[in-house]
Amino acid sequence: MLAAGSWMPPFSSMPAKVNYTVFDKAWFERHQLKLLKLANSPLVGRSFRRLIGVDEDIDLPVVLLTPNSRHYYVGETESGPLLRARISADDWRLSTHIAYNFAPLWKTLHNWDMVVANPLIPALNAGFDTFSDSPDPSPESTSVDGMTIRSGVNESYAAIQGGAGGSASDSGTDANAQLVSSTTTNQYSAMRKCALLVDTSSLGAGAIVSAGNWDIHVLAKTAQMTANFFICGSAPASNTAIVASDHASIDTTQHSDLIGIASITAPATNTWTLDASGLLQVAPAGVSKFGFNFTEPSWLSDKTMDVQIATAESANDPVLELTYTKAVGGARRPFAYLLGAAGLFVPAGQLLTPRLLVPAC
Repeated sequence: MLAAGSWMPPFSSMPAKVNYTVFDKAWFERHQLKLLKLANSPLVGRSFRRLIGVDEDIDLPVVLLTPNSRHYYVGETESGPLLRARISADDWRLSTHIAYNFAPLWKTLHNWDMVVANPLIPALNAGFDTFSDSPDPSPESTSVDGMTIRSGVNESYAAIQGGAGGSASDSGTDANAQLVSSTTTNQYSAMRKCALLVDTSSLGAGAIVSAGNWDIHVLAKTAQMTANFFICGSAPASNTAIVASDHASIDTTQHSDLIGIASITAPATNTWTLDASGLLQVAPAGVSKFGFNFTEPSWLSDKTMDVQIATAESANDPVLELTYTKAVGGARRPFAYLLGAAGLFVPAGQLLTPRLLVPAC
């Protein structure tokens, strides 16, 4: 299995003038069938998937691609197709890979638009007028991740969890879930905790989520105290920014299994499995709001407990994997039949957009 991000360098090393924001949701919808044919081709499918940022080795048909997600067909259920989605916290993950790995093609189309199509044949414009503009590498267009910080205090675990933050960060390539103890018994002087928001609208309204997990790349850890880390809920004031006042909204409700700091591997991707309450946190038609937090530790004087994770701005952004069903309504023909008409070379059907699960003919 390829390491996440191995087909694309971090934003800081990407060449200038590669604009991934051209490849927005509308672009993916417009070219969905072409993308699916390439992603499922027996000749080039695996290579194409890696080039567009689908770097997990999942041997299933791809049935939907969006700027931040890829959806696989698993099988049939009585209520509809069973699907698996891997949704990146980076709103532009696939878009960025497409922009970078096929840059010569897009630049050629940009030159065509500017030199030939626009002045001479406007009807042949390829849609790349603005491709030469370098994008903001942290646009936070739909969702955001980051951390809040409360420090300079001497208070209990409950108080430092529920108090007001003093600062926040949502633009770095890493964030921390951290607790620093003071010299006063069972008191703490500083805390950091993480907000994890992700655009899950590609599931579409009516999706029924039956299983899920967060894959989070842990960069480093400090284990001078011991506690369990888990996925929690969050409710920041904005879906696209984390500010100091959001600190208390990253709550202590456990929505996943608990992993002790001794069992967390770094540097490596660690997986937290959502429980029933965690599945209810998923917003199929919007932004799902999670956080990364920890239980009260075994207190030791003047010690630090810290888990540093990669964020959406890094090459190893957090990924939410969900298994779900989507009822299509009415009687349907099997997906294999639908493929014949679509010309896809996979033993399953096609989902053209989040709102268009192909029904029976």
